[in-house]
Amino acid sequence: MEYEHIILKDIYESINGLYSFYFYSKYRIQPNQLFKFIDKYSKKGFILYEDNRITITDKGRNEFLTKKIVISTNGNKFSKIPEEFLIKQLDVNEPYIPNINEVPDEIMKS
Repeated sequence: MEYEHIILKDIYESINGLYSFYFYSKYRIQPNQLFKFIDKYSKKGFILYEDNRITITDKGRNEFLTKKIVISTNGNKFSKIPEEFLIKQLDVNEPYIPNINEVPDEIMKS
């Protein structure tokens, strides 16, 4: 479930945990989904839920550090570059020589 990865990542990155309503206000995660998550990971001992705040336990933090819990992301910021902007990757120490025909006239006048 994708929302579990979002919640785990945010809780891991938080300092003092996060309030449960944060996930609805930011990601629109429904309360029933959130409480299923809380129940599942509380039983594993990865999180604590007290006073509407979800915090990660030392056991949960260790699971992240050993990568037993895999946080999948949608790739990094370079994973969705449009095809029109992709060119052959240059070798190390290979100079970049732009195609002069593709340089805009405004730049050429300067």
